[in-house]
Amino acid sequence: MTMRERWDQLVEKIDGMSLRERALIFA
Repeated sequence: MTMRERWDQLVEKIDGMSLRERALIFA
């Protein structure tokens, strides 16, 4: 798996999260 593919997967995962989950990660 390329870094690009891995990054796209990560972005998709974050996009699928609720704002609350996102806030916990980036707080």
